[in-house]
Amino acid sequence: MDWSRAKTIFIFTFLILNVFLLFRLIQLETENKNAFIQETSMEERLLADDIEVPELPQEPKKEYYVEATAKTFHRNDMEDLSGQEITIVSENVLESNLSIPFQLNDDWKQTDVDLFVFNHIYQGNQYTFWDYDPEKRQIIYYQNFKNKTFYKNKNAAIILQLDQNGNIDSYSQTMLDNIKEIKEQDIFSAKQALLILYNKQYIQSGSKITDVALGYYTLVPAISSQLLVPTWRFEINGEKNLFVNAVEGSIFQETGEANERMQERDPNAIP
Repeated sequence: MDWSRAKTIFIFTFLILNVFLLFRLIQLETENKNAFIQETSMEERLLADDIEVPELPQEPKKEYYVEATAKTFHRNDMEDLSGQEITIVSENVLESNLSIPFQLNDDWKQTDVDLFVFNHIYQGNQYTFWDYDPEKRQIIYYQNFKNKTFYKNKNAAIILQLDQNGNIDSYSQTMLDNIKEIKEQDIFSAKQALLILYNKQYIQSGSKITDVALGYYTLVPAISSQLLVPTWRFEINGEKNLFVNAVEGSIFQETGEANERMQERDPNAIP
């Protein structure tokens, strides 16, 4: 065997390996450096644009897709609800008229409405306050799953209707059921999601980000079932909401679907 030749081959092979490892090390350092520069640049640009950002969540780094079906309401679900005339509409929508309106003060707070929702609505403690529409005199709640909200979900909403005196006199309810976590994924961080919104000019100069939270948005809607994706919500100036798909980085447009759906009424309602 030609040991001199073999030695040369080994040396050449190790040289190539070392060059590859050095190249990979430089590549990783460059990627990390670019990521750091990008994030630093974002912070500097946000500051220059007078955009106020709260402390952003650091977790989670992984989250599940969720699968759910529309809840079919039954009469026995309502046995403990007194002082209401309840109608089940097309199985999946419940409507109620209160015998005596639930009184709210002119300066009512969320906790005042929570008292009604948690104690006088079926599984009301699974919902959280979302918004108040003074023009329609409606208070909107959305369902939660593991402390995460089903954002803008027409099949997981409570719409409280206020009378002319500002008291709750009726409501509509939909609900998701058979909720299952089906696939765990790496997700964008809140900071990365914010960078996506900023780079696409969804956040204007002088804006204030007033809240950031992780919830779920409907990815594949259907009448009977839904696939929901982990989604970052950014509240802007306490008014507008922006939603970023935490798995793919796409942006969901805010709509008023929940209100529209809950106002529909089937003429074949089950009394």
